Amino acid sequence: SIVAIKGAMLPIGYPGSVAEEYMQYQLWDTLQVMMSELRSIIIRQANLIGLGIGLANASPMGTVLTDCAVEVLGTCLGLFSGMTADPRGSAAAMKSWRIYNTISSIARCLLTLVNASFPRRRFYTRCAITTISNLMAPRGAGASEAVVMHLSKNSLSPAFIADVESKESNQDRLLGLLLLPARIGLIFWVGTDVINAWSVAILLSGLHIILNAMAVRVLVLKTFNNERLRQVLTAWEIGNKAPAQLTPSLIASRERLIPDIFPKDWEVDLGVALDQALVALNKNESSAEWLKLLLNKHQKDAYVLGACLSSRRLRVVLKEGADDEAQLMACLHAHKVAKVLRTTPLSSYTLSGAVNVILSTKKNVQVEWPILQANLEMAGWNITKEAMHSGRSCILNPGPQRMKYQLKQE
Repeated sequence: SIVAIKGAMLPIGYPGSVAEEYMQYQLWDTLQVMMSELRSIIIRQANLIGLGIGLANASPMGTVLTDCAVEVLGTCLGLFSGMTADPRGSAAAMKSWRIYNTISSIARCLLTLVNASFPRRRFYTRCAITTISNLMAPRGAGASEAVVMHLSKNSLSPAFIADVESKESNQDRLLGLLLLPARIGLIFWVGTDVINAWSVAILLSGLHIILNAMAVRVLVLKTFNNERLRQVLTAWEIGNKAPAQLTPSLIASRERLIPDIFPKDWEVDLGVALDQALVALNKNESSAEWLKLLLNKHQKDAYVLGACLSSRRLRVVLKEGADDEAQLMACLHAHKVAKVLRTTPLSSYTLSGAVNVILSTKKNVQVEWPILQANLEMAGWNITKEAMHSGRSCILNPGPQRMKYQLKQE
């Protein structure tokens, strides 16, 4: 019945229990899964050909030995990735990592086609596929979890989160069944023609990327990552200060899925050690007096803003007890400083100049922050005092360093 199908395909309590854009997201997500399912039949055939099926000199023992060697490589790479990967990055930049994960899956598919064309080189293509998979999967794992959390309205119920994830899988399974005739027809049409196989795989892969981009673009997140915060601060600086100009949906439409490959000068590093807060362009120049001045002027703040002139980066030292509000204020402060320093000639970079810009803009931040916070809250961002204090307003992934003394009270 309709009720049974709905119960199997939609989360409990739909539509009130899930994000407002749930169904719009599922439309694009279903289309991208369709491209992946259609492509998979071509890739499966290519994988069989790559195993040596049909080749006179192919042997099961050779295949087993190749797989054993590749498994050893995969295990070593998996251990390395498990020790070095930080999935918080993909959770924070969920939309970008959705695209990166899609590109990774396409690369593995195309390498499988290469394997089918050159089965005697199977060891090398399998090593390449395994390398990509083991290096990308641990780093991108946070993205898929972040999507489920958002769709479930950041529910604290493990059972409901599992239900949302389960219904996602059910939708994919049903689509797979419905596409079975199309997949069979496609494989009969392609046959063993290499050109047809490559053409179909490239076409479906292109659509796969586009539809994944469309799927994540409709998601409206109400917490700040680096990209969304950058968009908000840019809008604020150019005069779009009304709540209607700062809504999460409007910012989502401007959010870049692929950030700059080469970061701009004077981007900010959050959570650095105190001895890295202020670094001169000339290593022989002492920064001790200027750092002492910065610490004195930031006594009542939960952060200290400094700069590294040699790398042209702004540095933020967070104090013990600093919450999301401290991080957001520091980013607003850094945004204002960066705007000034980017117009300063390289030959004019001095510690005194950087410190003067930091201190002069600090006064503006103290005036503007309460207004910005109130407007963002009215616009719909999860930026209440309670949310900021409990760490639910932003995912900026600051470094672990904190100043080891309590904040001074006003």
